Amino acid sequence: MEHLPEKGLLVLSGPWGLAIRKLETDNGRRTLGQWWANYARKLPELRDFLISDLGGRTALARAAVSDLQSSEPLPAKRHGVLGDVTPFCSIETALTSEDGVLVGGWLRDPAGMYVGLDLIDPSGEAHPLSLHSFDGVLPDSQGGHRIKRFVAYAPVAKSLQHHLQPRFDLRLASGESFILIPPPQPGELGDIRAKALSVVPPRHATDQVMEECLSRPFADLQSRVKAAVGAPVEVSIGTPVQDPAISIVIPVYRVLEFLKAQIAAFAADSWLAEHAEVLFVLDSPEQATQVEDLLAGFHLLYGLPVRLIVMDRNAGYAHACNAGAALARGRYLAMVNSDVVPVQPGWLEQLCAGLLMDEHVGAVGAKLLYADNSIQHAGLKFIQDEKGRWFNHHYFKGFPRLFPQAGVSREVPGVTGACLVLSKADFDEVGGFTTDYIIGDYEDSDLCLKIRRLNRRIYYLSDVELYHFERISIKKSADYTRGVASQYNRWLHQSRWQQDMEYLMSAPGAQDGMTTS
Repeated sequence: MEHLPEKGLLVLSGPWGLAIRKLETDNGRRTLGQWWANYARKLPELRDFLISDLGGRTALARAAVSDLQSSEPLPAKRHGVLGDVTPFCSIETALTSEDGVLVGGWLRDPAGMYVGLDLIDPSGEAHPLSLHSFDGVLPDSQGGHRIKRFVAYAPVAKSLQHHLQPRFDLRLASGESFILIPPPQPGELGDIRAKALSVVPPRHATDQVMEECLSRPFADLQSRVKAAVGAPVEVSIGTPVQDPAISIVIPVYRVLEFLKAQIAAFAADSWLAEHAEVLFVLDSPEQATQVEDLLAGFHLLYGLPVRLIVMDRNAGYAHACNAGAALARGRYLAMVNSDVVPVQPGWLEQLCAGLLMDEHVGAVGAKLLYADNSIQHAGLKFIQDEKGRWFNHHYFKGFPRLFPQAGVSREVPGVTGACLVLSKADFDEVGGFTTDYIIGDYEDSDLCLKIRRLNRRIYYLSDVELYHFERISIKKSADYTRGVASQYNRWLHQSRWQQDMEYLMSAPGAQDGMTTS
């Protein structure tokens, strides 16, 4: 397809009819890019055919198709005029995947003139959309008018997976129809994910919207993120601990302000320095040079050797933890957040002892404190809201540090991944952290529930205390803070673990934190 033949006839057929064109001699020197620049906008049906045909061939062809669409986009087409009361319809989001198309846009129809909206595939077939609508306000740049937002999902399989501007047919009550074309959609994976996560405001991300519109495109995006992650790079700083008993795995994403305090506390702990190795897994690889220099400086200052694992690209909490665990040399793993600082030495030795107190113990966690000494975590439980949705919650969150019930070591449904100790063998057996969750949330409870499936128990040890400056790193992710990642993760977690959560929380004392066996 790089060059057309110099002579002959070009015959094109499709649902739109039959076209025959005589090839001129200079066509032998005309590239696809030149043809695209001259004719792709004029012949949208042929454009669609070429995108689908070439996109289904090789990786190089797919890249070329994406580049051609980005360099010569179709003009966006909306229906109506922006105003306070005028009819208006616009497609703003049309993200394609192997399963279908996630659609989002704006709509105002005071007179009931719109009767349907269809997605047009390359064969010309119309796929009616079932719209979920909710109140919204246009951006100030578009007038700030009140309007309806909508989201829909069209399960059209692979027919449009390489299209950055699929076309839509807006059907009118008059019997007429109008073609809608969205603005060019992003082609880079990170930008696609950001767009998908912003298609619905968090407060409107109901379970029905999740099930009918968001779950399949989100799952597809996360699988593409996983497939795009390459091998990490390791940098050793200092002489590694020989034959460590336990590996401390610490994912790092952008926030570096606690590293000094954390390393200083680790270095002051003689048992830790002798028996543990420390692995920092950097999930913001653009900071690699800065973090390596920081850790080298801290090594000179405190003498603690560390291993820096630099991810190939930002892939999220679960990927980073799994990458560190895969390279860990210890028999046991301590999964510790980068914003966790021990109150005093001995914490890791106590957690390891708790893990070994009974062969049925699968994981242990500690008491975590806010900076004001109130409790952030004293074990993890599951709570249900009035709509039947299950959420993670921490026992005695916000209570005083010395609250008596939080001072009881006991079995709990789960513990937070901010400080979680378990055997590497169990971690590997359950497949580590589940990587289906977006960015980071619910992976820790998911891991605890998988550990429980091994007939293991989870314990909270009240005598072990660390400070946790909660959720500092995740707040640096605009995709997380502005999008519906947390709602999706909760929905996914519930869809997998609802029966287990119901069973655990039905046990006597489970709700108030007094379960002891």
